[in-house]
Amino acid sequence: MYEMQQYLITTDEVSALSRGMSVHLDPDKIETYIRESENIYIKSALGDELFLDVKNTSYCLTEVLMKLNVKRR
Repeated sequence: MYEMQQYLITTDEVSALSRGMSVHLDPDKIETYIRESENIYIKSALGDELFLDVKNTSYCLTEVLMKLNVKRR
């Protein structure tokens, strides 16, 4: 059976946080971009151990970004 992949950001969060994009964009395509970005950019920037720790937390990316934004102000 196919297990649902958990990403650091959801397709809904991508839609809300990104510049305007077509409502006709397939969520599967967005997930492909999310997966590629995580594996190519985020994982290599964080390192394997920290990347897996971050993926295993209950925080969603929006919560993390909001907390970071509050700390910067």
